[in-house]
Amino acid sequence: MKHSILFAISSMFAACGICSAENLVFNSSFELENAGWNEHVYHKADRPDGSYRSAVSYPSGDAVSGSRALRIEPGPENVETLVSSYNFPVKKNTDYTVSYYLKQVKPGPVSFFLDLISSQRALRYDGSGRVLPDTGFANAAKEVFTKTGRAKVNLSGEWTRWSCTFNSGNHSAYSIRIYMGGGSKGAVLIDNVQVEEGRSATAYAPKETLELAIRTESGLYEEPEQINGKVYAVSYTSDLNRKTELTLIDDFYDREIAKQTVDLNLKKGKVAVVPFTFKGKLPYGSYQIFSSLHPRITTGAFVRDWNQQPETIRFSRVKRGDESYFSAAKFVAVPKPRKKTEDGFRIGTTGSYTPTGNKYIVSEYGPTENRIQLIRLAGGNVHRTWDGALALWKTVEPEQGKFDWSRTDYEI
Repeated sequence: MKHSILFAISSMFAACGICSAENLVFNSSFELENAGWNEHVYHKADRPDGSYRSAVSYPSGDAVSGSRALRIEPGPENVETLVSSYNFPVKKNTDYTVSYYLKQVKPGPVSFFLDLISSQRALRYDGSGRVLPDTGFANAAKEVFTKTGRAKVNLSGEWTRWSCTFNSGNHSAYSIRIYMGGGSKGAVLIDNVQVEEGRSATAYAPKETLELAIRTESGLYEEPEQINGKVYAVSYTSDLNRKTELTLIDDFYDREIAKQTVDLNLKKGKVAVVPFTFKGKLPYGSYQIFSSLHPRITTGAFVRDWNQQPETIRFSRVKRGDESYFSAAKFVAVPKPRKKTEDGFRIGTTGSYTPTGNKYIVSEYGPTENRIQLIRLAGGNVHRTWDGALALWKTVEPEQGKFDWSRTDYEI
């Protein structure tokens, strides 16, 4: 289906400018920094040089609302930067409007756009109309990217609101993609991103009045005896005191390990930080900590049943209505001592390092202190973020003795 697109400066709000529709975007004003967003660096070169300085930050002090905004710095000609939201569900064949505020903070030409993209499977059916499972790359239900259009805007030194109206077509999920091209000279700030049903932008409002993100000290642990982390929470509309329950699960086996309750004492518009600790040794595996604010409803049975949401790509099969992935912490535990732990795997639950044609792509999921260490996750056994074009149809579970350690990241 052809999508209808309308781009406009939306200083003229909808007639009901004081009203606001439901915003589908989590952490849309970036008060929780990169929670709910992914950073991707595309490095176009014959071989990677191993240097990928992040061009993305979330500074405070210059924002439309709250205290923070997303900032993207210019990079060299051969480096492109993408910041993408997590998927959010939409109704099929329905009009939506995306709006955002934009400001150029460093002079110079900029190659910038923001659009929406749906990444779903092109399904195959048998003679009776049943969805066929993927059995190999040759006949896999390939991933299909459908763009709604591309908004190239004229930047200014003042906060300006832009909007784009699109029709969802035959898609049930979209994500936002923000692009900064290589060779740009100016830096930009983005704030108050909103996607709402309808053909006009209403007054900005966050997705929820209370949003939180869970972070652990690392994404990679060697035989941990305990997991330390922090809950970052903000109440946008009022002071608030409430409790939330944290649940630690084995992500691969879909098994609950422990629970605990934390108190949130929040002042309006201020991010509170609450530490927590899960004690007890964890075996080799992949884990997730989620909050009762965003309970996990995706199960192993759902992931294996292709009759449910068959359009969902394999490495990101999340049940519709499950928002746990917005705020959950994800990490991997591996054995030690093991010499190859230091050398590691190329890919895991927190990121990937993938050659595609003449590009080498680094994708980062969540904050990392040592990107290469986390990308090369010595034994991570759940790869929902595995490149769909490479391993769309199978579960990837590299273990000791099953990986060719003689090949380095730079050779593959």
